[in-house]
Amino acid sequence: MEVDQGKTWQVEVRPREPNISVASLTVDEREVQPGEQFTIVANVTNTGDAPGERTVSLQLFGETVATRNVSLAVGDTTSVTFNRSVVTAGSYDATVGNETVQVTVVGDTATTQPPSTTTEGPGLGALSALAALMAVAAALRRRRR
Repeated sequence: MEVDQGKTWQVEVRPREPNISVASLTVDEREVQPGEQFTIVANVTNTGDAPGERTVSLQLFGETVATRNVSLAVGDTTSVTFNRSVVTAGSYDATVGNETVQVTVVGDTATTQPPSTTTEGPGLGALSALAALMAVAAALRRRRR
């Protein structure tokens, strides 16, 4: 039995890799009232030939507002759930991976500010704090005189 018959064969060996992606995206309520919670569900699948992990991010207002880490075996699918609310009326695109759904906030809102995902903590700003310290220092100087 002759195996190669004088021919050269090239064999490419590739490592097994996961291929984790968002297969679909849904929202439980497409229209909500200001401040009302809605749920976005991303179905994430591993179509690769190795298990793997991926961070799945929810984007609203062009910003990442939440992340979840998923680990999937070969051929597995899992649901990743995000619960959110928006207080300003308007239509918003919620994106996870390459999938997008639209949520519309209907009704009157108490604010005319654009929607935001950042929160500000209580306290003074840097300039206000500096002014307060200077006022305390001046009051202490007056007491010493």
